[in-house]
Amino acid sequence: MKLIEIFEYFGFLKALIYNIFKTKPNIDELQEQTTLYGYNSLFIIAIVSIFIGVIQSLQLYEGFHLFNAEGFIGYTVFISMVKELSPVLGGLILIGKNISKTTAEISSMQISKQFHMMDLLKINKYQLIFIPRFLGMLFTFPILIIFFTFLSILSAYFTSLVFLDVNNGDFYYYIEHWIKTKDILEGIFKITITTFFIGSLSLFLGTKVGSDSKSLGEQTTKAVVVCSITLFLIDYIVSTIFFNI
Repeated sequence: MKLIEIFEYFGFLKALIYNIFKTKPNIDELQEQTTLYGYNSLFIIAIVSIFIGVIQSLQLYEGFHLFNAEGFIGYTVFISMVKELSPVLGGLILIGKNISKTTAEISSMQISKQFHMMDLLKINKYQLIFIPRFLGMLFTFPILIIFFTFLSILSAYFTSLVFLDVNNGDFYYYIEHWIKTKDILEGIFKITITTFFIGSLSLFLGTKVGSDSKSLGEQTTKAVVVCSITLFLIDYIVSTIFFNI
């Protein structure tokens, strides 16, 4: 993003937040977007999280088994999923599936002059279009990431006990005694902040599209790249802050 676009983005974000508190969102549109972002993403989230949990347990067992420390698999999977892998991998999946879709929709509306017509008819485009999508992402993305985390840990647990013969008590013991509330809050904080920025960025970048279909494709790709970089940047900043707490 160019410097001028960054300033324009924060202007858009200010208007978005202002309208959230000033106007009542379109409830029907909000329900539709929440369903699209949430329910329609469950399958891909479930499949990826299960495979991540299985693969993690297999790889960790290979290393910990050398030191007779297989009981650490549970803690290692839990801490890595909660703090890093779920916010990052889950976030990238949601960017690829939902953020790109949102930017494409907004770009299509911009190209067809729908926002211009709304302005002429004095229809609040934030209330009708932007806010339902933004709140839909803000409501569903953290829940999807928590679901991602739960399934990955559950699949790692099942793999460890059934196929790797890891002791059930050891798997839980280190999680129960070593996990801190701060670790869980870090993961929740990461995905909430990330959703706030990537959600608003997807809407803003859609409004900056050119006048042809080629520009639509380029802007959608740009949204995926910018939001992915934003995700990694937020992950680094939040990790650094919580590390020093």
